[in-house]
Amino acid sequence: MFDEHSGSAAERETCSAYVIENDAYTTALVEALRGYVPLVTNSIKVSTDKGMALDKETGGPIKLWTVEVKEARGDNATAIVTWYQGNQAAEGLTLKLARQNGRWIVLSEHTDWIS
Repeated sequence: MFDEHSGSAAERETCSAYVIENDAYTTALVEALRGYVPLVTNSIKVSTDKGMALDKETGGPIKLWTVEVKEARGDNATAIVTWYQGNQAAEGLTLKLARQNGRWIVLSEHTDWIS
């Protein structure tokens, strides 16, 4: 999912991190994506004051992600995912998920909006 929505390898190299905003599933997501480049974390403080998502401490560019599980029933779920890099660099998606062999996989993805 991250690779599909990260634009390019160059973006992954220039972003200092992908930051997932805290919610009920954040810890599990960060753990599942350990070792991903760039770093996937929930511990960086983010600034969007200049119309871009930046690491508040270093000023480095980041991509801010949110994940909200809208519905979960047994081995199926629907999640709303958004990412934001700047005022004209953002997207909202709806994912249909299924748990197979203990892992969640994306069955379908729908773009709800893009900027």
